[in-house]
Amino acid sequence: MANNDKLKLNRREIMFFIIPFIVLSLFVGAMGYIAISTSIEDINEVAINTTVNIADSYALLMNNANEASKAVDNLMEEKLMLAAEAILLLNEEEISNEELIDIAEKLKVWRINLYNTEGEVIASNAEGNVGWKSYEGHPVQDFLEGSHKTHIEEIREGTINKDYSKFGYIRRDNGSFVQVGIVEEDLKRLTKDFQAAALVDLIKEKEDIIHILLVDMDNRVIASSTGLE
Repeated sequence: MANNDKLKLNRREIMFFIIPFIVLSLFVGAMGYIAISTSIEDINEVAINTTVNIADSYALLMNNANEASKAVDNLMEEKLMLAAEAILLLNEEEISNEELIDIAEKLKVWRINLYNTEGEVIASNAEGNVGWKSYEGHPVQDFLEGSHKTHIEEIREGTINKDYSKFGYIRRDNGSFVQVGIVEEDLKRLTKDFQAAALVDLIKEKEDIIHILLVDMDNRVIASSTGLE
């Protein structure tokens, strides 16, 4: 009988310790879960804020790079017009193809064509261009028939050699005109450091970032750290 009472007492004592222990364990577990959940939320919030800040910083960088690229393009256009104006000072009846080759090298331009009032090339730093004549619908003909003293085209494919180039024009008082061109590769070389793909690569190298997408105002992806398909 005494043994039974002692056994019952031991069970009561054990239960007395077990129940609070279970309750305490549940409480500690709940508090731990809350603490971990809160920490995860805090970490996520920090990560989101950091990502947003990085995105904002590089959005500004992209904008500045775009402005720099435009500035370079404007400088190239000024170079075209200055070169054309310099050639305009020469006597068109005396200038030779050889002289234009030398001038093009000194002015660092790709193409110089002198046109008569009929839209025919009478001298060029590319001798194969001499004798070529513009025709209806061609950009040269548009300038010939227009009234502007000067004009700068957007980059387009060349008619004779098929190279993509940017051309500038300036007209003489007698109606003849000078055409000066810079090949697209030269323009790309000057602006490559400001291009979206180059900046995305730079960002990926400098930051611990998994993936970068550059999206334009029309929600089109124009650069990606994994490349564009």
